[in-house]
Amino acid sequence: MRRKKARKENEESKFHAGMRYQNEKTNHKKYLPQPPIPNPQSPVPFNGAELAIHMEDELKSWYRQSLNSRISGLESAKKLLSENFDEAVSSIRRIARSLRNSSEAYGFPEISAGANLLEKADAKEEILRQMDALILLLRANMTQSSGGPTCILLIGDDPEICNILKKKLSGPSRIVYAARTSAEAMNIIREKNVSIILTDLILPDMDGRNLLIALRENSKSVGAPILLLSSSRVGEDVKSECFALGADEYYEKPFNFESLCASVSAKIVRAGELSMESRRDHLTGLPNRSAFVETFSRAAALAKRRKEPLALAMIDFDSFKMVNDTTAI
Repeated sequence: MRRKKARKENEESKFHAGMRYQNEKTNHKKYLPQPPIPNPQSPVPFNGAELAIHMEDELKSWYRQSLNSRISGLESAKKLLSENFDEAVSSIRRIARSLRNSSEAYGFPEISAGANLLEKADAKEEILRQMDALILLLRANMTQSSGGPTCILLIGDDPEICNILKKKLSGPSRIVYAARTSAEAMNIIREKNVSIILTDLILPDMDGRNLLIALRENSKSVGAPILLLSSSRVGEDVKSECFALGADEYYEKPFNFESLCASVSAKIVRAGELSMESRRDHLTGLPNRSAFVETFSRAAALAKRRKEPLALAMIDFDSFKMVNDTTAI
């Protein structure tokens, strides 16, 4: 009887001990940090692979914006076909060759194929047919921009020129802002991410040279290309001063609108390429330190806003120096 009673007490003791353990385990779980509920409205920070894809999308978006100047060039050459066939065909083939090479590199094989057909066309009817098909294809690609819109800022008090430039520079992936004075321009720059600036030399409230200084001292416009427009001929000393103060190009009125718009498109694309190059490692093709800082800052700001922990992992590759030493750059 004693053994039976002792066995029963031992089993009851084990049972109660097990119940206490389960209760403690359950209570402990209550105090463990629970995984945050994802907020579908909050942006998700990029990881390395996503950042690389994002950078490629940005580059494609910048390339799409350059297509506007290619279309203008093809349409101008098309008008010359009846006047000077040989010169027009030479111009068309040069633009087609440029498109064929660049579009393949930027990930647009269909444009490259269309440009190749145009470059090889001989008869006038075939050239016109292939050119119309290519222009249609370029316009279709311009409407598919995957990145955010490019902001162009016009500064000047001439409404006629401003309206013409707005019409010619506008596009599916572009927003054109206009400011009459330097004060209005600086307000727009504070609120928007301006990619390129076109400004008059003489403004109602400020000399354009003083505005150049202010633009180059502002962190949001320090790297933006600036094209200066002058309504009258000025001396070479004034032009030299403008370039010294940060102007990228100088145009005297009356200027060729097509040439000016082509220059704007080229500078937008080049600025995008430089931004991309500055964030990519030339050896591996992966995002570099600058891209990491940009991504980490975005992730840290998001974690702070959502009051979530943020983890950072570092991976070190052994013997990577051998790759460095043997890979041709």
